[in-house]
Amino acid sequence: MKDMIQMLRMWVGLLMLCLFMACGVGCSKSVDNSAVRIGYFPNISHAQVVVGIAEGTFAAYLGPKVTIKTTLFNAGPSLIEAVFSGDIDIACVGPSPAINGYVRSGGKALKVIAGAASGGSLFVVRKDSHIKEATDLAGKRIATPQLGNTQDIAFRGYIRNFGLKPKEKGGTIDILPLRNPDILNLFMRKQIDGAWVPELGDQELSGRQMERFFLMREICGRRDGLVQR
Repeated sequence: MKDMIQMLRMWVGLLMLCLFMACGVGCSKSVDNSAVRIGYFPNISHAQVVVGIAEGTFAAYLGPKVTIKTTLFNAGPSLIEAVFSGDIDIACVGPSPAINGYVRSGGKALKVIAGAASGGSLFVVRKDSHIKEATDLAGKRIATPQLGNTQDIAFRGYIRNFGLKPKEKGGTIDILPLRNPDILNLFMRKQIDGAWVPELGDQELSGRQMERFFLMREICGRRDGLVQR
């Protein structure tokens, strides 16, 4: 546990370096009475930001003249839209939304300035879903946090490797983009068979007649990154 805390603190230091780099690129030289607006998700993947804010590390690096304002998001696409609209200055977000946002804006709306974490996703299924391997996903209802977010794109890519398709593409798998709290509720009601979710979401699901199908890092690398408007 101590090693984990030390590692998180190290990453917080790296993120703060990135914050300074971001202000050097996109902010005015004077930061008196200014505010930095940070968007992130309330899960283990974003522990660097959670720890940095909770322990005051960000505030210590930015100084007393800078106010830090934070906003929680459910998934990456909505966070990137907030960056586009000018409501968020710095975001910790998964690779898929970051890349999409960069491409959509031609690299003008945001800058990808650092990697922040790897791993942090899990595919869980109901114990009574009879899902033991990928081909068993045919005809099932699987939830992801949001259309186009990292977990959603990863799941769609995963099933394609086995010749499976979502219903909207002529296949049999019903992919449901849902808010993380709604995923838990539908699990309990047995209205979905599985979910590809970020960590913390998977911890809430564990012990509720769910079982792990696999960790995302067991089949592909994943890295959340820091982006700046």
